[in-house]
Amino acid sequence: MNMSTQTSANIGFVFSRGWAMPQNFFAPLQTELLRRYPGASMQTLDACDWSPARQWFGIGHSFGFVQLLRTPANWRGLVSLCGFTHFSATAGLAGVPPQSLQALRTNVENDRETALRHFYRQCNLPLRPSDIPPLQSLLQGLDDLATCRESLNAPVFALAAANDAIVPPELTQASFPAQEICWHPTAGHALGWQEADWCAERISTWLTHQLLAQEAAV
Repeated sequence: MNMSTQTSANIGFVFSRGWAMPQNFFAPLQTELLRRYPGASMQTLDACDWSPARQWFGIGHSFGFVQLLRTPANWRGLVSLCGFTHFSATAGLAGVPPQSLQALRTNVENDRETALRHFYRQCNLPLRPSDIPPLQSLLQGLDDLATCRESLNAPVFALAAANDAIVPPELTQASFPAQEICWHPTAGHALGWQEADWCAERISTWLTHQLLAQEAAV
């Protein structure tokens, strides 16, 4: 669904990248969203101007979605791309085994570049030397992943990949209501990069429904 330029000028998208993702990770998705919302503002979470004239929608990839949940903003809605509300498995709560996360932390400490090359291969992304974050940033991110336990605090729409090698389907299902999850069969963990048009089309449909529902409630 497309919206008028006047309406889209009131919309702001705030993007938050996942752990170790490249700076330009959201570029393909931003291009597709701008085709549908030519007047929309494209911001990053760490540099958003939070204009009160806009209706803000957050789009977070993987741990970036957790960072959106932790941001005290007047969200109109949040979109998860291969995201979650927690990461580590606990008794009775599906997730990634804590020992797997600890093994990754050890590998990053021992050989950061080799560990990230393996991680990027799992994501089906190329790793450039300029994409490698500082060691302390990587380790802090892994510590945050191990302990995050968030609650959904806004209308949410989750896009996920059935073959995600990082965020297993059972973690997605434990994080979001089933009716709010839309699955891609083959895109993998870099869903927003690999299938930008697919994601933008579904975000557009969901966002239109959110705005119409909010207008009806006024």
